[in-house]
Amino acid sequence: MGAYIFDETSDTVLVPCRLCGKRETFRVNLENFRKWTDQHELIQNAMPELSVDKREMLVSNTCSTCWNKYIVIDEDEPEERCIYYPSILDPNVSMEEEVSNDQYILAMQNYKIGDKVRLFVSAPGIGHYDYQITRMDETGIWGIVVESTARELTPEEVR
Repeated sequence: MGAYIFDETSDTVLVPCRLCGKRETFRVNLENFRKWTDQHELIQNAMPELSVDKREMLVSNTCSTCWNKYIVIDEDEPEERCIYYPSILDPNVSMEEEVSNDQYILAMQNYKIGDKVRLFVSAPGIGHYDYQITRMDETGIWGIVVESTARELTPEEVR
């Protein structure tokens, strides 16, 4: 979830864009809003009445102008991978790095879309992956590989 200010008296939410600082204010259905915030329901299921742009603004603090300007989606773009995911998710899902809920919240506050993150490979490999963050939502922090030195160690190197 992104950063926002919710006013229960008017059922409005104020959301700043992390990239340009633009602030958007809009009404939300309180019951649906709580499904998303308190019950951790996916935002598209909890608040289908909101536009995709408003839901993205709530999840990633990225306005539609900045999304269209900075987030390039191309047919030839590498596959998006989940870089960090909260430990409350299914532990059987194959993703890069599970972090504690506190670490996940801190990562959501410190990173923004477009940032680069380096993750080091563990044995039996060596090297690193550099990811560019493409999406941040309740399912994790997602990115594409922009550079890699990762490789699997040979049996001779392991000895």
